[in-house]
Amino acid sequence: MQERITRRYSAGIREIAQVADPITQTFPVRFEMPSPSGVTVLPGMTAKITVSYRRPRNRILVLISAVCTIDTGEQVVWVLGPDGIVRAHPVTVGVARDGEVEILDGLKPGDRVVVAGATLLRDGMKVRDLGNALRG
Repeated sequence: MQERITRRYSAGIREIAQVADPITQTFPVRFEMPSPSGVTVLPGMTAKITVSYRRPRNRILVLISAVCTIDTGEQVVWVLGPDGIVRAHPVTVGVARDGEVEILDGLKPGDRVVVAGATLLRDGMKVRDLGNALRG
């Protein structure tokens, strides 16, 4: 019988999958935390976690399709400038729900974010702005 150990550590969301598991319809989430002192943490260990958070009032939400992982492993969204040029903005993602994901850092209110074809873009590309045509 294994001993039940209860300890609390702070962790942050590192990555949220962009596609739901086809069977469970859930989005896998990876957390990261600093290595706690006095505890040996090895790859493959598991833990039961409880997540608690406060939802800020002025959140920035984007469609999950707007968040891409580039070659460096960074998660980015493509922001459209007034000149029609797109630039990659590294972002920190938060909670995903109902097809949207919260952007904790990397965007500001009013940024125009590309939501379709984001995986095909490269920094500095000129694109045509479809306005809100994809909102449905």
